[in-house]
Amino acid sequence: MKNPESESALSSAEQKIVDELGFDSALVANVKKAAGSSFTRTVLDPTRGLSGPTLAELNGYSLDDVEKLRAIGKQYPELAPLIDSQAAFLTEQPQAMPEIMQRQQTEEAKIANKYQAYAMQALAKSKQKGAVLFSVPEDAARSPEALEKYFQKSYANTKLEAGFRPTDVLMFELRSKDISIEKMQQYCEPLGYSFFGVDSLMVTEKLRDQNEWFERVKAGESTGFVPEPAYHQVVEFDPKKFDPQKPMAFASATLRIPGGASVKKLSETQWEVTRPAAFKSHRHISRAILAKRLDQFDFVSLMKSEGVNASVYNFMVIDKLKKFDRLYGLKVVAAQRDGVTFRLQHLPEDLSPLCTELWMFCAGTLELSQDYVSNAVRMRGFAAHLKKTHLVNFWWD
Repeated sequence: MKNPESESALSSAEQKIVDELGFDSALVANVKKAAGSSFTRTVLDPTRGLSGPTLAELNGYSLDDVEKLRAIGKQYPELAPLIDSQAAFLTEQPQAMPEIMQRQQTEEAKIANKYQAYAMQALAKSKQKGAVLFSVPEDAARSPEALEKYFQKSYANTKLEAGFRPTDVLMFELRSKDISIEKMQQYCEPLGYSFFGVDSLMVTEKLRDQNEWFERVKAGESTGFVPEPAYHQVVEFDPKKFDPQKPMAFASATLRIPGGASVKKLSETQWEVTRPAAFKSHRHISRAILAKRLDQFDFVSLMKSEGVNASVYNFMVIDKLKKFDRLYGLKVVAAQRDGVTFRLQHLPEDLSPLCTELWMFCAGTLELSQDYVSNAVRMRGFAAHLKKTHLVNFWWD
């Protein structure tokens, strides 16, 4: 991709992130312009999964809604524990839900999690087919101190390789209709950076103005439309009986505060909750990451792309990709937890053995049925598409 002729300026907050990571400001600004959106800082970590939209975004809460929620906690300090519990939940990523529960875990579980990346690396190197990461001697499990000492000794001389070492990246939402991940790769790689697609998902938005929704639909930014009537309710809730130490404590509270709602105190235990009518819509988003030079196979490792339900583990995916790279030349375009998209640079004259190997490794590349005639048509169609595009999408349900 040719250098964009002009940069899209970085905000002060964006510049701070770029400086902290030591990224090239001009390059990031150009990627921002091409993506048509701002970016966030996140971490690729195979033990945690990729951070995604917050639960607020997935459930139709805007950032303004979350701030309004916190303002209610300041207005009524007795509600602060409830508000803090709900706001903390809403600003988590769904992939980080284990971390919410981890706060309630035993010390032993927290210690095991700390060394999980080392165990995953050891498991991958041993080529074992299984999900058991730890096999701890009985004497080492008798106390947190003994467990910590055991893991320290076990991994004292172990260095995490790039495919298992948490890596700081910038996450972009791809809003521009003209952006091509592969063209962005061609632009970034000569400058020492890597660009990969990571996922596509649907988020929910609540709009207060119906006209705004119509404008977004015309622009192709929103789909679906569910009107939500105005909400008004008087709720019995005693703040003194609320226990914020319980996991997801706000979920069991009688006082629920929907996005965009206001709260009025009627008495020590009575609260009036009001929210104007809204319009719920859905928006499909695709995301990509920008990293300092990152090997494509390390990227697949960090994304932990695999098909566990099909007994296809990450090290098997990487071995298969490396084989294809040796035979045909391969470029990873995108990866996520349950799939990988890649382009083969050249193909053999006879595609039959390759297509068979692709189908055998990932049944999701071709949906076959009991109808042999239909299957033959699909197989020919798959081979024709592969010959035309050189593009393969592994996906495991």
